[in-house]
Amino acid sequence: MRIHDPACHDGYILRRLADALPDAHITFSDVDPHWVEACGGTLPASPASVQAGVPDASVDLLLLRALNRGVMTYAEALASLNRSVDVLRPGGKAIVYGYSFPLLNSAHFRAAGLHPHSCTTRLSGSPHHTEGVVPFYVLTKTPA
Repeated sequence: MRIHDPACHDGYILRRLADALPDAHITFSDVDPHWVEACGGTLPASPASVQAGVPDASVDLLLLRALNRGVMTYAEALASLNRSVDVLRPGGKAIVYGYSFPLLNSAHFRAAGLHPHSCTTRLSGSPHHTEGVVPFYVLTKTPA
């Protein structure tokens, strides 16, 4: 399984995935070099790597965070979604989540070629966000 997180932040979610899927090939990046370093320091020695250019249609699971209010504008969120979805293979899964409600909805995801399966909220379990609700979407990339 190939997993990519283009906004890795502190690596908490990737670490959980690496523990659960030790054979996964994990790539990550972030616009902030501090977070890239922090994320890399949390992952076990494995195929995990920093990767700026991920080939199109090469990822099985794409993590998209920070497409929410207070982090970016609507236009930035839409542009980020459209840039990121190309790396996902047809049939691959995307999870969109954040610590506030996403700026985008099911119509935006469908327009980007993603089929929404669910939109759920859960209590946050991150060590940095112990209270509150985390909304997230589970999506599948539809064949072209």
